[in-house]
Amino acid sequence: MTTTSTQGAHTPGNEAPTQAAEQITLPPCPFCEGPPAVIVTRTFEPFGSVEPTEHFGCTGLDVDAYVFCHECGAEGPKHETVIFTQADYLEAERAGAVLWTERSAKHRHLYDAGSPEGLNLYPQEAGQ
Repeated sequence: MTTTSTQGAHTPGNEAPTQAAEQITLPPCPFCEGPPAVIVTRTFEPFGSVEPTEHFGCTGLDVDAYVFCHECGAEGPKHETVIFTQADYLEAERAGAVLWTERSAKHRHLYDAGSPEGLNLYPQEAGQ
């Protein structure tokens, strides 16, 4: 992974500038090889995408951050959180991206364990 500088970027309030953020390479969609897109949406009505803003109010905003495939619409695991500031928004967005990158190998050991028994074959032979 590479690092990108965000010098001069400021988080809301009197906080110091943000530090350099490590870039994440998003793998393509596991179903169609389409391009991934990170999105932050409202958890509750009114549903829809959420754009970054300086402040999300005293009670915050319940959101889901995740990656979806721009071509086939497949969605990765969702990071559910409450955001109050733009820094929270960016953290949620990043967490959704991390979940997408980790999803492909997360349960590979289960797949590999079933291979010797033919559990990953279709159709399976009778008696399996």
